[in-house]
Amino acid sequence: MSTQSPEAGYLYAVSGGEQYFKEAIRSVRSLREVDTNAHASIAVPAHARTEIQLERHFDRVLELEYPAEGGPKKFTVEAMRRASPYEKTFFLDTDTYFIDNCRSLFGILDNHQICLRHAPCDMHEIPGEPDAYTPYNTGVILYRKDESVLSLFSDWKKSIEKRDYIRDQPSFMEALSDKGINLYVMRNNWNARFPYFEAYSGRVHLLHGRWDNVEYVAERINASTNNRAWLPILESCIHRHMTLSEVLELIPRFFDGLRRRFLNTER
Repeated sequence: MSTQSPEAGYLYAVSGGEQYFKEAIRSVRSLREVDTNAHASIAVPAHARTEIQLERHFDRVLELEYPAEGGPKKFTVEAMRRASPYEKTFFLDTDTYFIDNCRSLFGILDNHQICLRHAPCDMHEIPGEPDAYTPYNTGVILYRKDESVLSLFSDWKKSIEKRDYIRDQPSFMEALSDKGINLYVMRNNWNARFPYFEAYSGRVHLLHGRWDNVEYVAERINASTNNRAWLPILESCIHRHMTLSEVLELIPRFFDGLRRRFLNTER
């Protein structure tokens, strides 16, 4: 793999746990299937141990000095702040899956410092902010490496430590609130949180969530590109112009979804 870093590239961060290394491998494989020129790096603590040869899958493995007791959320933020070798970084959680080439999102960073989407179900209140100030999703973030953004990440880590947040999204919103960051909110097609009920128009390009058969979700979620609502329990979409045969097709999917939901069986 190449050790030369281009201006724009993809970054993963894993602080430990074989499951997450395996997820990162699956994600980066899906990336390379749709973008053969993608440059991808993974940040790991210097003490991390895994049986996977990360160099076979990533262009750069970035070892970051970080205490083992530091916690995964703070490590991720530190990796985004200190480890990225790119001027334009496409950061991804490990539970992501590329359906299409998403390189065009880098162009957003020509005129904006950060690009991300709203969190579909995170309604955490942010101290000192209006009720309407609800979190963005921090599992897929594109950002430009400049002083304001790096300062934001530094304050984000401090906010995690100060509030002892269980989740990292409220702490991000607290750090962001007074920064004046030039931020672009992308459509959910570019970060589809498919374990939740969501509506989409056009193709979904990037899936984000844990599922026993994410490839099947990729097929079903784009079976139609009309305005549609995704129902996780059916692993299917519904829309207003459905035919009778399409409606009937959903009935066995519903019972199959119930079976897998309550009996914990995989497809």
